[in-house]
Amino acid sequence: MPFNHNTLLWCCHVRGPDDLYAAKDYEEARQMADDLNFLFAPRKGVERHEFDPIIIAAPMVWPGTRDEHAKDLIRLMGERVRFAQRGRK
Repeated sequence: MPFNHNTLLWCCHVRGPDDLYAAKDYEEARQMADDLNFLFAPRKGVERHEFDPIIIAAPMVWPGTRDEHAKDLIRLMGERVRFAQRGRK
């Protein structure tokens, strides 16, 4: 029987600051990681400083409980709504 990624709870783990962001499924966790890695990738012509953090994001299995995962999804949804509203003002 093939492994089903969606039987697990997923998140995006941002190494460096060591943050976790709950994701609804593996694909969302992978897309979040791809977006963050693109955002923080070194750019030609952009000077990096000695103490700039090195940030690498990757999907991983959520290490906490189902309740904690659900609460983090709700928190992130609220942050996305507030961010979208700021852009419209």
